[in-house]
Amino acid sequence: MAKRKYNSWSQDDMETALNGYRNGSLKFNEACRTYKVPKPTFRRHLKGLNVHQSIGRPKDLTKEMEEELVKHILELESKFFGITIHDLRHLAYPS
Repeated sequence: MAKRKYNSWSQDDMETALNGYRNGSLKFNEACRTYKVPKPTFRRHLKGLNVHQSIGRPKDLTKEMEEELVKHILELESKFFGITIHDLRHLAYPS
């Protein structure tokens, strides 16, 4: 069995396929086949669902909190202060 290739389409191809389907010049299967976009992916983009949603577990830290933590760790590193995984976990999730 051949291994699946993911993200073999470009964003430009997706936009062109979506525009062609929406204006009626392409049918659903034809748009997917012409621009080599998987049907479930094309359908999801048509509906506007989770296009930019991350995969996996929900995040515990906000983007700002994560950036602040990274900044702090890099500052500690610049001062040659080593930080262990255990210390990092205590910084991120104080108990």
